[in-house]
Amino acid sequence: MRGSEVNINLSEMKEWTSALKSSDTMKIIALENGNIAMGAELRKSMSEKMADAWKIKLYATDDMKILAVHPDINSDFRYPKNGRRKFKSYVESLKNKGYKIPATYNVEWNEKIQSWVGILQEVAESPRLTNGRRKNAK
Repeated sequence: MRGSEVNINLSEMKEWTSALKSSDTMKIIALENGNIAMGAELRKSMSEKMADAWKIKLYATDDMKILAVHPDINSDFRYPKNGRRKFKSYVESLKNKGYKIPATYNVEWNEKIQSWVGILQEVAESPRLTNGRRKNAK
């Protein structure tokens, strides 16, 4: 049987879609060097909503699991367009709570509070490199 000879009806078949690429999702990453980096999709969304005024206020729950980025034209905290900013105190707070760094927040726009809200993605420790090969941490 050849593909060109098969008589099928697509509506009777299950449609499969792949997961979004990580570059297609809005995210914020806390890095080991003390930077907080915003992903490309989040920066794009911020540009659409805020134009050139990237003045924000950051909020986090006590357990650091939820992060909110609220646009505020009166804020003294201006985020650069490259999406990276030193924020050692925030990264240190994540470490003090026991979270592994890099720590990633998956972010979505929350219409109700007019803010981008991120949920911390808890992951296992990254595998270590041994002789150029990845080996799971024990």
